[in-house]
Amino acid sequence: MRSTMLACVFLLVAFASGCTTVRTEYVPTPVVRPVVDARLLQPCADPVPARGDLTAAAIAPAWQRDRDALRVCKARHASLARVVQDGG
Repeated sequence: MRSTMLACVFLLVAFASGCTTVRTEYVPTPVVRPVVDARLLQPCADPVPARGDLTAAAIAPAWQRDRDALRVCKARHASLARVVQDGG
């Protein structure tokens, strides 16, 4: 009889506590943006315009400058991606 009474009391308390509301406030987490070096945000250089009257020997230095600029831009892009993805 006593165990039945305890079981009833337990069930009554369980049901009563299920009806109460718990109030929690939503606190948004601020977005932390990484600090990016301004040099990393520079746009990539445009290719050197080629004139139609240039020989291969004359245009080779322009191609080399384009390749060098692309290499620098690729390194800058990789650094920017590293900062954004890994935080530095």
